[in-house]
Amino acid sequence: MRLIKWLREDYVRRTILFAMGSSFTSALMAAYYCILAALSFSVWYTTLAAYYGVLILMRGALLISRMRGRQKREKARERALRDAKGYLAAGILLCLLSFVFSGILALTVVKNYYHAYAGLTIYVAALYATIKMVFGIMNFLKAQKYEDLTVRALRNINIADALVSVVALQAAMLQTFPDGTIYPPTFNAVTGGIAGALILALGTYMAFRGLRYLKHRGH
Repeated sequence: MRLIKWLREDYVRRTILFAMGSSFTSALMAAYYCILAALSFSVWYTTLAAYYGVLILMRGALLISRMRGRQKREKARERALRDAKGYLAAGILLCLLSFVFSGILALTVVKNYYHAYAGLTIYVAALYATIKMVFGIMNFLKAQKYEDLTVRALRNINIADALVSVVALQAAMLQTFPDGTIYPPTFNAVTGGIAGALILALGTYMAFRGLRYLKHRGH
């Protein structure tokens, strides 16, 4: 009960803790796809491994920087500069993530690659993606009220990851439940293109804002 109360009342710590959990999950997925890529020499698995690798790099860099800052007991100005640098780096990596995602999307549209779900697990995946998207949007909006740039960056990464999950789920559902009125490649290309553009726009915004924060707080 103490832990639940602590998490409920401290949004910043809750964000950090959940980011640690997400990083661990991404690490498992990256390792899994790396093994598959090594065994099959598959471009598809290599691209998926790269995607999860960028996620780990973004979240991991922010979390490690945060922990090091706490250990050094840095002053307010030093903390502000560190947060601004992390925010800038996360923005640049988010732009990189959009290009990695474009590779996944190209393989989905052109080669018809997608993640297949066994039996009823696709419904579980659909529920998970929906919850991920809803909470991603809610936390994205909530994080903007906080001055903590690390919290903002982590929540921005989550919304980008949620967008990719929705597109991936759509590709799987179009194959699992075919509809003669919908042409999957076109539908996936449009939805994926919008998601990729949003991720790139968010990353670009973060990069420019990070530069502005550094310029402002560096003086």
